[in-house]
Amino acid sequence: MRAVCAAYPRVYAMAMRDVHTRACSTCCARVPPLRAAVARRLTLGSRTAMTPRALPSPTQVDLMARTFETGVSSFGSCWGLQIAAVACGGKVELNPKGREVGVGRKVMLSGEGRDHPMFSGKKAAFEVFESHSDEVTELPEGGVLLAGNDHTRVQAMAVDRNGTSSWFVQYHPEYDLKYFSSLIRIRTERMTSMGFFKKEEDVGVYCDELNELHDDPARLDLLWKYGIDSDIIDVGIKQAEVKNWVAHLSATKR
Repeated sequence: MRAVCAAYPRVYAMAMRDVHTRACSTCCARVPPLRAAVARRLTLGSRTAMTPRALPSPTQVDLMARTFETGVSSFGSCWGLQIAAVACGGKVELNPKGREVGVGRKVMLSGEGRDHPMFSGKKAAFEVFESHSDEVTELPEGGVLLAGNDHTRVQAMAVDRNGTSSWFVQYHPEYDLKYFSSLIRIRTERMTSMGFFKKEEDVGVYCDELNELHDDPARLDLLWKYGIDSDIIDVGIKQAEVKNWVAHLSATKR
């Protein structure tokens, strides 16, 4: 299995301990060709935007398109969902509601999502880690809307091509509180300038408390303060989408 965009393989590895993975960055012009040995593909988050204002290199879009053409099943989060949509003829634009970052609230499964194996073990409405400014505004041909919320209409989709099903989410099931707090901390100036914090010192307090909650998930004061529950704390619930994909691959091994 190839994990494309090497920023997140460490956190995904926790959900895929029994699966052999190989990291491959597509941020450069040269991308290794797909081989028969590449049975499945993960496409993860990226700082690259998928909107017309900042399209990535054709190489990246082409690789995703070839993944579908060769019948390789994919799972993607955040940028992974967006590049899949564009590669299949969909559309991605800057979200007019602004950046969705932190805990994404009230992600609701669609009718199709309630019956989809990706969400086995999930509630009909749940909360997730988010960090994105763009959104899929037009599903590609063959794309099925599985989940959304008030901020972002397409929070999850499935695409069936060449007899293979691929699953994508806009959010980050691979994040945990510790990893997420580290991302916010290195973006202190940006988060403050965007209005998510009044002053930079507040970012430090926020990140410190998220780390405390990561180390002690029973901290009722912090759970209540930040409105966090098992959707974010329980790894089995938070990473269910990834684990369900791996289980689906095993059950439908080509």
